Amino acid sequence: MDDAIFYFHSHASLNRNNIQLNKGMVSKYSWKMPHVFFRVNAPNSEGKVVEYFIEMLHSPGMKEKGWNRDSFKPGDIIIWQSPADKNPDRYYSGLDCQAYGI
Repeated sequence: MDDAIFYFHSHASLNRNNIQLNKGMVSKYSWKMPHVFFRVNAPNSEGKVVEYFIEMLHSPGMKEKGWNRDSFKPGDIIIWQSPADKNPDRYYSGLDCQAYGI
């Protein structure tokens, strides 16, 4: 895939060669435009609990995938796989719905 596509939005900061599997507790689930997102408390690579920001498609796109505004709530435990941010001090990831079969 052409790297130029990734520079359109904030996913340009993701290192697609560093895919990580994480598990944490949802602190916020937002069903708004322009993107659906999670805030999740999960341990970083050093074991310290930090807040991750996970961005997904817009709400109509996520609805097509079977999600809705009630799919998650604070306190839910989730496991997600995504590229890590190139900045190790920034806990941001984008969930690529096509790549992960969502």
